[in-house]
Amino acid sequence: MRSKWSTLCYHDDFEKMKPDYIKNVAVKLKQVSTFLGSHPYFAGQNITYMDFVMYELLDQNSQLIPGLLDEFPNLKEFHAGIGALEKVAAYLSSDKCIKYPFNGPMAQWGGK
Repeated sequence: MRSKWSTLCYHDDFEKMKPDYIKNVAVKLKQVSTFLGSHPYFAGQNITYMDFVMYELLDQNSQLIPGLLDEFPNLKEFHAGIGALEKVAAYLSSDKCIKYPFNGPMAQWGGK
């Protein structure tokens, strides 16, 4: 998912590629949703670095595609839960948090 995201954001044909990306990300999110199931984290009851990777990926994709998580209540709950963790929430509400850009200046989307 991360490589497809990066390819889309940095590709010169971003606007041309975006519709296919949107269609395919929904299919991938269904698989991710099924994998997460009713667990709070991707490793079950234990939080791992992968949860933070997925949080960021879901967050950025949701900015590109508003409402993306609406059809995946468990992913929406997961995303909200990671964002609500005490230290994560403190960082997100601090002046140290850079919410945008989240890609480099060469990106066609999400960059400077």
